[in-house]
Amino acid sequence: MLGACLPQSEPVYHHRARLPDDRFVDITLIGETHAVADQVTTEVIDELKTTYQLWGLPDAPPLARTNRLLPTGKRFSVAPSIMPLIQLGKRFHAQSDGLLDPAAGILDTLWGMRQPRNSSCRPTPTAALIEATRKRAPGMDDIEIHGIQICSRSPFARLDFSLFQTGYNVDLAVQHLRERGIDNALVSIGGNLRAIGSRRGMPWRIALRNPGGGGVLGSVDVAGDEAVFTAGDYLPSKRCAGVDRQHIIDPRTGRPVSATHSVTVIHPSATVADAAANALFIAGPKDWKPIAKKLGVDQVLLIDRHGRIQMTEKMRKRTTLIGEP
Repeated sequence: MLGACLPQSEPVYHHRARLPDDRFVDITLIGETHAVADQVTTEVIDELKTTYQLWGLPDAPPLARTNRLLPTGKRFSVAPSIMPLIQLGKRFHAQSDGLLDPAAGILDTLWGMRQPRNSSCRPTPTAALIEATRKRAPGMDDIEIHGIQICSRSPFARLDFSLFQTGYNVDLAVQHLRERGIDNALVSIGGNLRAIGSRRGMPWRIALRNPGGGGVLGSVDVAGDEAVFTAGDYLPSKRCAGVDRQHIIDPRTGRPVSATHSVTVIHPSATVADAAANALFIAGPKDWKPIAKKLGVDQVLLIDRHGRIQMTEKMRKRTTLIGEP
């Protein structure tokens, strides 16, 4: 019945491709010819694959070179593709009171978070090793920018942009679509997305996953230009000794986050939504509100490890929950 009310003159084009980190990118375009849509989506996917070669993976040559030179303490030039990420990292680090820390890659390394998926499980580090690593873990404040050059005051600095790189890539993809004159589209990487325009004059209806990945919690309607990003325990990095090891580390403790199941953030910028969702996931159910304010986000849904839901007023007004919350 709804289909009969929609303008049939606007075709819907959908394309899916696998990215180098084994996640899928889904691109949906409305009202474009198949030839145009094919060409544009090919351009976007090629651009995304290029970013992974530059800094999207731990062994990407420009990022690997940067991390190799940081411990020397000397100034060196960085690839132009990496500098905007360093600047964003410093900004998010300050706004999140240090919770989002792209320079503290040694904590991820300690827990084996960025190892290949098929690699062996790294043993749980001892409490003494965790504490020692936490104390020497640097912050983005230790990274100094001098024009096109950077240096580190800490010999332990190791950059890792994984806590906002998905949002950054989605924003790049949307920018490319807009430059090609496309006004109605949806770009999703691993289920996190940004939508522009509408779907044949109707809002994009976005499902919100339940903690643990079991079914759907609810939905939100998105129209205009908004990103919806969720940080959660849907895909634990490793299962070691029968325990799911979460993939986000709390720099305050040096351990994987345990108090939060998921955080969903809606914001016009996918980069901000991604960074905020991860920062608030780390902040947890007691401390997320002041961090959200500093990050400039006012549409947040947080679920703690007991399944209790907290929402900002703006998020509550637009979220449709399924069943008894």
